[in-house]
Amino acid sequence: TVVDDGLTRSWHGVGYKVAEPTIDIHVDCFPRWTTNAARIGRSGRAEMISSRLARADHTLARDMGLKVGAQIFVAELVRSVDDRPLAVSRSFFPAGRLEGILDDICETGSVTEGLARHGVVDCRRIQTRLEARMPTAHEALLIGIPKGQPVLVSTGVNVEPTGSVVEVSVSVFRADSVKFEI
Repeated sequence: TVVDDGLTRSWHGVGYKVAEPTIDIHVDCFPRWTTNAARIGRSGRAEMISSRLARADHTLARDMGLKVGAQIFVAELVRSVDDRPLAVSRSFFPAGRLEGILDDICETGSVTEGLARHGVVDCRRIQTRLEARMPTAHEALLIGIPKGQPVLVSTGVNVEPTGSVVEVSVSVFRADSVKFEI
């Protein structure tokens, strides 16, 4: 049957849908969305949907090595593979160090390119935290899933060679569409 062959998936309270292939997310020194999509012969894209200046809460301040309340830039992006939204991510940057990065990310559609425009061409991931949870209504809408379908959340801390944090990313993935390789 199509269910036994993995061609459909059951969504609790919704019914059956055609199963989409998963994307392998390689959590390495600096994970790149388009690189992970290209590994399986697909096209990855990111689109900035909002940006703002904010203040670091306790968790972000700890992860970024900043004081609570320090100014940070926030970029929210929808990440797609073959034009199918699979994740929504929020990238947090130290405001004093990366003035103008939000415009660069909006223009290029790439956090990596935005960082490169600010001289950060060699950064690496020093920490990744994974958790499962239910999506917010906003997240479910952006990645096209029912509010009752769990998501996988990856929080990453990225530093430049000096050890200074240049980005903390929090990405919310469709749990039915990704597989993490650590």
